[in-house]
Amino acid sequence: MNSSSYLTCPLYPKIRIWCGISSIGFNLFLPWIIFFLITFKVISPPGESVGTIFLTILFYFCFVFFVNGPLDFITGLLLEKKSRRYSYSYQQWISQWLAGSFVFIILQTVGGCFLYFMLAKAGYGFFIGILLLIVAAVVVQRWHFFLIPSLLKKSYSLSHEYFSQLSQELFSLGLQKMIEEGILYFYESEDGVSVNGGSIGWGAQRRYMISSASAALLNPRELALLIWRDEKIIGSQEIRKHFYCSWIYCVVGLVGADCVVFNMKLPLFWGQWLLLLSLLSSWFFLALFLLPSYSRKKHFLADAQVIRHGVDKQEYSALLNKLQNLNNSEYKTSTYIETIFHPIPTLDSRLQQLDRL
Repeated sequence: MNSSSYLTCPLYPKIRIWCGISSIGFNLFLPWIIFFLITFKVISPPGESVGTIFLTILFYFCFVFFVNGPLDFITGLLLEKKSRRYSYSYQQWISQWLAGSFVFIILQTVGGCFLYFMLAKAGYGFFIGILLLIVAAVVVQRWHFFLIPSLLKKSYSLSHEYFSQLSQELFSLGLQKMIEEGILYFYESEDGVSVNGGSIGWGAQRRYMISSASAALLNPRELALLIWRDEKIIGSQEIRKHFYCSWIYCVVGLVGADCVVFNMKLPLFWGQWLLLLSLLSSWFFLALFLLPSYSRKKHFLADAQVIRHGVDKQEYSALLNKLQNLNNSEYKTSTYIETIFHPIPTLDSRLQQLDRL
């Protein structure tokens, strides 16, 4: 079955979605199940020496990967196939997935040991955790997304004619500073067909990333319109706001879970550790609903503001349709699936909003 016929198969989106749901559900409910099994003495907890605790935490996250890995692999592979990069970077994607999975297990284990440290050093462990979050916040603010684009993206040179036309369109839309400050960064698309871009970072590290496919498949007017929408309506300040809100969300979750665990005064260390892990898992699961909802709201607002700023509705609708066809995204999907999984509204819902304006 070729890529296009595969994507039209009705089982494709269902497999991808239910693998994702199963993966999320397993991560959410596993610590709760083990917590209650230990609390009600259905199973015996491991020992509480430092070495045993470290090995048990490592085993726990390896077990999570053993069950969750295949689901994540299927979900990622189908998503890769949906983005039409499967035949181009299949082996590369597999190696990247394996490397990323290994790093993720290590990070989870380190995080689990950090929770142990918080419980073992109740007097000051929590404050060390807040300090680590502050350090992480400063690092991310200084080098947003690990030095993207200077280290992770291969630059792409526009033709002189295209750049001149794009500059004229940006000047006409009041975005001459983007040209003058040199923040536009064109990079090579991995697959050559994905039309995407957006502002990342802020301050001296700020760049507006644009894929080479965007320049190849969109005319200067269309690309300038998308840049204008992001800059004038969404703006780089939204990235900073989103970052600070995410950091505060992490701190609130850590404080809340910490208070609950210590106030319950469970006799067993593993009961405390699993309860802390369960509360944090549930807290960040809630973010799966909050963050996509916030993102969809910003996209709807941006679409509405584009029209209210005088852009022709038919022109903008045609541009959204073109992006949908180029990126092979979904026109419409069920409400609950969009609520959980889609940070960007489907084309159908965006066009319905434009019709109501």
